[in-house]
Amino acid sequence: MRVRVDWRQSPWEWMRQILAAARERAPGVVEQHLVGAKLQTRFRDLQFPALPAHAADVATGRKGDFELPTASGGVVLHVTAHPTSALIEKCQENLRQRLLPIILTLREKEAHALALAEDKGVAQQIAVVPIEHFVATNLIEMATERQIPLDEALRALLNAYNQRVELAETNRSCRIELE
Repeated sequence: MRVRVDWRQSPWEWMRQILAAARERAPGVVEQHLVGAKLQTRFRDLQFPALPAHAADVATGRKGDFELPTASGGVVLHVTAHPTSALIEKCQENLRQRLLPIILTLREKEAHALALAEDKGVAQQIAVVPIEHFVATNLIEMATERQIPLDEALRALLNAYNQRVELAETNRSCRIELE
């Protein structure tokens, strides 16, 4: 998948452009692997296995798509392009296990995810974060930490993303190349 980003725009807009290009080609797959690449590039000492984007949490023995250990138990990330009541039930199970669930979804789905959480009475116990913000913020952190330009940080992130797609997916048409 070839994506043209406008380098004059913000990293948040770059992410929106990438996700918009992916919407028709590989919904859900790109989001999953972008978050995995973000975690892999940010937390180099932790392992984030590259699994197929549509691998079920129960079948793989996971509490969510990605887990981050903390001193108080941990954080569970749920990546979705389409939040559902079943996802909120997974978050409720995370809470019972003293884990902090975070739903990462598309910006336009944020209000829907929050409404579902409100309906289940857990809106104040979970976080809902737009994927675009989650990944773009990492680009800034990575560029700052490594003292590299933002466009170089994006290229490093997309390199990690493409490696994850190669490892996990049989359909590699969701690889991203910048124009």
